[in-house]
Amino acid sequence: MAAIGITWTQIKDLATTRNLPFTHFIENNHYFIFISDGQLSFETRIRIDTPSSSDQTDWVTNFLPSSNILPLDIGGTTLLRKLHDEVVITYRTGAPGNGEIDTIVTKLATVTQDTLTFTYEAGNKLINVVKT
Repeated sequence: MAAIGITWTQIKDLATTRNLPFTHFIENNHYFIFISDGQLSFETRIRIDTPSSSDQTDWVTNFLPSSNILPLDIGGTTLLRKLHDEVVITYRTGAPGNGEIDTIVTKLATVTQDTLTFTYEAGNKLINVVKT
């Protein structure tokens, strides 16, 4: 199910009012932030800037410390369970798998926690994921 895009203020107010936990991941200099309320999911993103925007400061100071980093679930198996504060995703630039995810690296305080490496067959079908 796709999440409904709303503003930081809207998602913060909804989460606070309904006591909903945040889930997030970091990619391409943005925090991607999610909440779920029953069958509905909501998302927003906050650009990571220097100096910080007021939304970024609010998120990092008041909500990020208690947010859950988004786990990666493949086939019912959660591959990333360790605590991490950054997710780095790289994409394949050649066949097979051109344009698909190549690796996912999780980090905590800049230290690598887990690395997932994806393998594809001709036709870009995912055939294996190796965790190191």
